[in-house]
Amino acid sequence: MAGFISEKTYYGQEKIVISMDIGTTQTAVSYSHLIPQSKPTVNMVTQWPGQAASSGAAKIRSLVGYENAVRKACGEEASEMLFEDRENVAIWFKLNLHPDSIKNASIPPPYGSNSNQSLRLEIPSLPEGVTINQVYRDFLNYLFRHTEEYFIERTPGGAAIWKRLRHTVEIVLAIPNGWDYEQQSILRKATVEAGIVAPNDADTKIAFVTEGEASVHYSLAYSSVKSWLHKDNMFAVVDAGGSTVDSTLYACQATTPQMVLKEVCLSECVQAGGALVDATARAMLKEKLKDSSFGDDANISAMVDGFESKVKRLFDGTQASNAVQFGGLRDNDKEHNIFKGRISLTAEEVAQTFGEVIAHVVDSILRLISERKVHFLLLVGGFGESPYLKKRLEAVFKPKGTTVITVEQPARKAAAEGATIWYINRTVVARALRYAYGTDVRHVYDPARHASRHHKVIVAADGSMKVPDGFSTWATKGSILNDDYSHIADYNISWPADTQDGAQALGFTTVDVYAWDGDGEPIWLKDEHGNLMPGMRHLCTIYADLSRLSSSLRIIKGENKKKYYKISFSVAIRLGGTQLEARLQWNEGVRARLGPMVDPLADTLQKKLCEGPVAIIPDILNQSQ
Repeated sequence: MAGFISEKTYYGQEKIVISMDIGTTQTAVSYSHLIPQSKPTVNMVTQWPGQAASSGAAKIRSLVGYENAVRKACGEEASEMLFEDRENVAIWFKLNLHPDSIKNASIPPPYGSNSNQSLRLEIPSLPEGVTINQVYRDFLNYLFRHTEEYFIERTPGGAAIWKRLRHTVEIVLAIPNGWDYEQQSILRKATVEAGIVAPNDADTKIAFVTEGEASVHYSLAYSSVKSWLHKDNMFAVVDAGGSTVDSTLYACQATTPQMVLKEVCLSECVQAGGALVDATARAMLKEKLKDSSFGDDANISAMVDGFESKVKRLFDGTQASNAVQFGGLRDNDKEHNIFKGRISLTAEEVAQTFGEVIAHVVDSILRLISERKVHFLLLVGGFGESPYLKKRLEAVFKPKGTTVITVEQPARKAAAEGATIWYINRTVVARALRYAYGTDVRHVYDPARHASRHHKVIVAADGSMKVPDGFSTWATKGSILNDDYSHIADYNISWPADTQDGAQALGFTTVDVYAWDGDGEPIWLKDEHGNLMPGMRHLCTIYADLSRLSSSLRIIKGENKKKYYKISFSVAIRLGGTQLEARLQWNEGVRARLGPMVDPLADTLQKKLCEGPVAIIPDILNQSQ
């Protein structure tokens, strides 16, 4: 399938970049062979095992089948197991990684709805003995191995090129707007365990981009309507996928010499994708057929599959009758409109399956746009291909002066191809933080701010009065940060000089990184019982070996005339990009030092020190051991 051709000439090292978008129901892969002094092209993998040779389909089903907890089949081949061995197939497994902010979000009543409940998806159980980490490892391995075969078969001299460049392969993973560093850590670990990237290369050869940002790059490349591409224009990109709908508002800062976009505000991510329409259809069919011999789970599942593959995708609200194929010629039930293995649904019944989902999508977009003047709304993603969804969005937003645009490439998967285009172009230069970030500190006691914890005050080694469990904010939620933004915070550690030799006290220093889901700058990290405050969670720990500072230690006399040791260091944390990067910095005499590289996937810290950015050890990996 012909793909994107960049207008820019590539001047970097020769390499292969592979992007994967693992959706709740469908998955796709794109790749680019980057050659110096040439204009990069992006290709989709359009032939998968189990598909007809002439299908040219870029999407496969997100399914992993198992036998005795060992991978047996993936994608289209695993779909054959759904009819007789469904309990051994990992279905909708992406839902297991959704953070609570998506799964359990408490949001206002949806637009045009009397419901006061957020949508919930029942997460199918994984096959017995199989973990979510294993599913991602197995599926990533399958995707990569087949992409390798596809590259070799479709590229002139492909086998020799792949052998020569295998060590250069970089992976880009598209993830929902609502995912953060915890989900990235799981995927990074799975990519390493799948044998795609070596552990020591995990930080440099695995990148993440939100589905929203990947989709805007795709839209820039393929949209036939270019009127929204001018300086100072504001437009929304709505990526409607299987389980989530990601909406992002962009402002165009420049079109020449290259396109430059920035996020205007915090993006939206709501659990209201196409899979919820399927779940609603299942509930409707079970109720409709409760008195029919075709109301068992097997027949209902077959009906939902038929509904998803045809009716849901073609329905625009005008079809009076909608036939769902599920059985054979002898399957009849006149009372329930079943004839020769097909059940007929009215337009009202099909519209019912979309109702609450679309209401939540509209409500999410309204929150994003607020009172801003937005001229265009770009609708992409698998669920975004639904003509009924587009019609309902047009009914709401056209009167507000907003035109809904779709990208006419239904056989593709926008985020998968857009992720590779993103890698090449990097059009978005500023993003909004979904959370506030910071670390724990001991506040210098201020009666005006800390009176409620006066009983917690301690006297520090330098004689000052400190109160523990405070929070130091590095950047607040919703801040618009440039791509290269780094926050540098200065800290110090002190300890009594009469307790032990100063040099012996030096060693690995840690800084814990926390995310705060609330607004503003909180004073406290923990409550008086030592528990994290509501909305606060531990993300990761940054390590640095400061033992080389021993020669520069000096004894200082404090306010209470007691002697103490003190060392100072800074935390430089890059928050403006699509993934967390951090390092510790300190001075040895007049020379600045950078923290050592730490393998975030190792059970213990590396003993070998080296210059470079400090990788993080995520809290979620520690929990999963």
